[in-house]
Amino acid sequence: MILDWQITLTDLIAFYAAIVSTSLLSFEIIKWYRSGPQITFSINTNMNVINVPNISEEKTFTVFKLTNKGDRATTIEGIGFRYYKNTIHYYTRKSLKAAVIGNTCFEPLPHVLEPGTNWQGLMDEIMATKNYTQKGLFVFEASMSHQKKPITFKKYYHKKVD
Repeated sequence: MILDWQITLTDLIAFYAAIVSTSLLSFEIIKWYRSGPQITFSINTNMNVINVPNISEEKTFTVFKLTNKGDRATTIEGIGFRYYKNTIHYYTRKSLKAAVIGNTCFEPLPHVLEPGTNWQGLMDEIMATKNYTQKGLFVFEASMSHQKKPITFKKYYHKKVD
């Protein structure tokens, strides 16, 4: 049995159109998947504040920074942390302390985070970590309006609070 393949111009145009439409559909799916708020969460510890009214320069703070790199706005609903004695307690979800940070000094919560903007807040380290050794794992969490699970940032401490 001999197959006689005859490709016409219509077949070539249909094949080309199928490839182009499939690639455009793939691109739109990727674009849809990547759309929305893209939040980065960073933390700096042991920071001193200089030249801010009503805040002592001798206190140390944890500075939170959330940045929206996406194309839609979202709302920061709250910031908190959980303290775990070690990583085994973290994976078994046995936190020794959990707290919500109420006053973040600069901008109150909830706060609408527009695309391309950032938000910063402060937490007094001594007040947050009193009665605990800082040997362990602190997991900072930011609750956002666009997703159910909070965005987390893990910070290991190896020193005791004096």
